[in-house]
Amino acid sequence: MKTLSIAIILTLLFSFRCQQHQNKDFSVLKIEEKTYFGGVAGSGVTTTYRIVLKAKRSFEMTVDSAYSKGKKDQIFIVKDSFNLVERLKIEKGKEIVLSFSTRTASELGGGDYQMIIPGSPEKAAPIGKASDLFFYYKGGKSDYLLSEKIKKLPDVLGN
Repeated sequence: MKTLSIAIILTLLFSFRCQQHQNKDFSVLKIEEKTYFGGVAGSGVTTTYRIVLKAKRSFEMTVDSAYSKGKKDQIFIVKDSFNLVERLKIEKGKEIVLSFSTRTASELGGGDYQMIIPGSPEKAAPIGKASDLFFYYKGGKSDYLLSEKIKKLPDVLGN
C-alpha cells in the first residue's frame, strides 16, 4: 500500500508540466535574422531581426526593448518604408512588422586617436534560451512575446 501511494504521488508530480506562455495579442508569422559584417578593419557586426506578426485583437501598442543572443536593444514598429515608430494603433487581423538590431562595438582610428563606438549592451533575456527572441510591449493583454522560430538568412559580407 505504501509503495502504491508513493507511485501515485510520483506519477502525479511528473504529469504536471509548465505551460508555455501563449501570447493573447499576436501570432508569429515569421522572424528573420540577417547578419551584416563590415568591410573595413575595426567596423562592427550588426544583426538585424525582422518580425512579422498577425494581430489577434485591436489595441494601441507601445514597444520597448528586445533581447537576442545575449544582447539588448531598442525595437521599433515599421509603420511604412520610411517611418519606424514606438507606438501604433493595431487593428485585428492586420500584419505588423517590427525591426530590431544588435551591434558589436566598433574601433575606429588608431594610435592615440582610437575611437570606440559602443554596441548593444550585453544583457540576457529575462526568460527563454539565449537563442530565442524576446521583446516587451504595452497595450495588449500580454506584455511580452517570446519566440524561438527564427529563420537565419545568408550573411552579408562587406566589400
